[in-house]
Amino acid sequence: MGLIKGAVIGLIVTFVLYLVPFVNMFSPFIGGFAGAYSEVRSAWDGFLVGTLMFILMVIPGFILAGFVGSLFQNIPGLMAIVTGLGAGMFFLIMLHTGIIGIIGAVLGGLLAHD
Repeated sequence: MGLIKGAVIGLIVTFVLYLVPFVNMFSPFIGGFAGAYSEVRSAWDGFLVGTLMFILMVIPGFILAGFVGSLFQNIPGLMAIVTGLGAGMFFLIMLHTGIIGIIGAVLGGLLAHD
Protein backbone atom coordinates (compact mmCIF):
# COMPACT_ATOMS: atom_id res chain seq x y z
CA MET A 1 0.00 0.00 0.00
CA GLY A 2 2.92 2.32 0.68
CA LEU A 3 4.14 2.11 -2.92
CA ILE A 4 0.77 3.09 -4.35
CA LYS A 5 0.31 5.88 -1.81
CA GLY A 6 3.81 7.19 -2.53
CA ALA A 7 3.18 7.11 -6.28
CA VAL A 8 -0.10 9.00 -5.89
CA ILE A 9 1.57 11.60 -3.64
CA GLY A 10 4.36 12.00 -6.19
CA LEU A 11 1.87 12.27 -9.03
CA ILE A 12 -0.16 14.97 -7.29
CA VAL A 13 2.95 16.97 -6.40
CA THR A 14 4.20 16.64 -9.98
CA PHE A 15 0.88 17.78 -11.47
CA VAL A 16 0.70 20.80 -9.15
CA LEU A 17 4.30 21.81 -9.79
CA TYR A 18 3.88 21.48 -13.56
CA LEU A 19 1.72 24.61 -13.30
CA VAL A 20 4.47 26.71 -11.67
CA PRO A 21 6.73 28.50 -14.17
CA PHE A 22 10.46 27.67 -14.00
CA VAL A 23 9.76 24.90 -11.47
CA ASN A 24 7.92 22.70 -13.98
CA MET A 25 11.20 21.43 -15.42
CA PHE A 26 12.11 19.86 -12.05
CA SER A 27 8.59 18.92 -10.93
CA PRO A 28 8.92 15.16 -11.64
CA PHE A 29 12.09 15.07 -9.55
CA ILE A 30 10.44 16.90 -6.66
CA GLY A 31 7.26 14.82 -6.95
CA GLY A 32 9.15 11.53 -7.07
CA PHE A 33 11.32 12.58 -4.15
CA ALA A 34 8.32 13.64 -2.05
CA GLY A 35 6.36 10.48 -2.79
CA ALA A 36 9.23 8.12 -2.08
CA TYR A 37 10.53 9.99 0.95
CA SER A 38 7.11 10.02 2.61
CA GLU A 39 6.23 6.37 2.05
CA VAL A 40 9.19 4.05 1.42
CA ARG A 41 12.45 3.18 3.14
CA SER A 42 14.80 1.89 0.43
CA ALA A 43 16.18 2.89 -2.94
CA TRP A 44 14.54 -0.11 -4.62
CA ASP A 45 11.13 0.86 -3.24
CA GLY A 46 11.84 4.39 -4.45
CA PHE A 47 12.50 3.00 -7.92
CA LEU A 48 9.18 1.16 -7.79
CA VAL A 49 7.38 4.33 -6.66
CA GLY A 50 8.94 6.29 -9.54
CA THR A 51 8.00 3.62 -12.06
CA LEU A 52 4.43 3.41 -10.77
CA MET A 53 4.21 7.21 -10.80
CA PHE A 54 5.30 7.16 -14.45
CA ILE A 55 2.68 4.53 -15.34
CA LEU A 56 -0.03 6.53 -13.57
CA MET A 57 1.10 9.65 -15.48
CA VAL A 58 0.90 7.91 -18.89
CA ILE A 59 -2.78 6.92 -18.51
CA PRO A 60 -4.21 10.48 -18.44
CA GLY A 61 -1.71 11.43 -21.14
CA PHE A 62 -3.10 8.82 -23.53
CA ILE A 63 -6.65 9.97 -22.79
CA LEU A 64 -5.72 13.61 -23.39
CA ALA A 65 -3.87 12.76 -26.63
CA GLY A 66 -6.89 10.83 -27.91
CA PHE A 67 -9.20 13.70 -27.04
CA VAL A 68 -7.03 16.29 -28.81
CA GLY A 69 -6.69 14.03 -31.87
CA SER A 70 -10.46 13.59 -32.06
CA LEU A 71 -11.01 17.36 -32.11
CA PHE A 72 -9.43 17.55 -35.58
CA GLN A 73 -10.99 14.44 -37.14
CA ASN A 74 -12.98 16.43 -39.73
CA ILE A 75 -9.87 18.16 -41.11
CA PRO A 76 -7.72 15.34 -42.58
CA GLY A 77 -4.49 17.23 -43.28
CA LEU A 78 -4.52 19.14 -40.03
CA MET A 79 -5.45 16.00 -38.09
CA ALA A 80 -2.32 14.21 -39.29
CA ILE A 81 -0.09 17.16 -38.40
CA VAL A 82 -1.65 17.73 -34.97
CA THR A 83 -1.68 14.02 -34.14
CA GLY A 84 1.97 13.60 -35.16
CA LEU A 85 3.14 16.65 -33.25
CA GLY A 86 1.00 15.68 -30.27
CA ALA A 87 2.42 12.16 -30.20
CA GLY A 88 5.97 13.52 -30.35
CA MET A 89 5.33 16.03 -27.56
CA PHE A 90 3.59 13.36 -25.49
CA PHE A 91 6.54 11.00 -25.90
CA LEU A 92 9.09 13.65 -24.88
CA ILE A 93 7.10 14.83 -21.86
CA MET A 94 6.51 11.29 -20.65
CA LEU A 95 10.19 10.39 -21.18
CA HIS A 96 11.23 13.46 -19.17
CA THR A 97 8.70 12.72 -16.45
CA GLY A 98 9.66 9.06 -16.22
CA ILE A 99 13.42 9.46 -16.07
CA ILE A 100 13.54 12.51 -13.80
CA GLY A 101 10.73 11.17 -11.57
CA ILE A 102 12.46 7.82 -11.09
CA ILE A 103 15.75 9.55 -10.24
CA GLY A 104 13.98 11.70 -7.64
CA ALA A 105 12.12 8.72 -6.20
CA VAL A 106 15.30 6.63 -5.88
CA LEU A 107 17.04 9.52 -4.14
CA GLY A 108 14.03 10.05 -1.85
CA GLY A 109 13.91 6.37 -0.96
CA LEU A 110 17.65 6.32 -0.34
CA LEU A 111 17.55 9.35 1.97
CA ALA A 112 14.47 8.05 3.80
CA HIS A 113 16.41 4.89 4.65
CA ASP A 114 18.86 6.79 6.87
